[in-house]
Amino acid sequence: TGQDNIPIVTAEENASILSGSVVYALACKSGSVLGPVAVDLGAKAFIGYKDDFGFLSQEDQRAHPLKDNILAKFLRPSNQVAISLLKGHSAGEASAISKRYFVKEIAQLMDSETTDEETAALPWLIWDYQNQVCLGDGSAKI
Repeated sequence: TGQDNIPIVTAEENASILSGSVVYALACKSGSVLGPVAVDLGAKAFIGYKDDFGFLSQEDQRAHPLKDNILAKFLRPSNQVAISLLKGHSAGEASAISKRYFVKEIAQLMDSETTDEETAALPWLIWDYQNQVCLGDGSAKI
């Protein structure tokens, strides 16, 4: 969606505009709804999440997301998809790099002393890792 939550691309209406593209959709259930339709209609590859993308944030940092240490645990892995694609990696490689970042965040939380707030992020990091999918041609590049 865009401004005022108005849909920009939907599986039912205009997924064909993604034809010929490598797409990363950081959107809930995009990998189970929009992604398969987009690939069927010609998208080269589609990286998304087959269920909801979950995350936690620090309440006192909602107005300052870049200072939010909890949110950063979700942003670092998810942003790696776009960063990797822009660096010339394939869709499959970008997804794998992102998943390695998720594993790194999960391992850090399991290997060190953590606050209750950090511990609460752990199941959501695992959830997002498990639900990220790369559909279509994993060797496709932008």
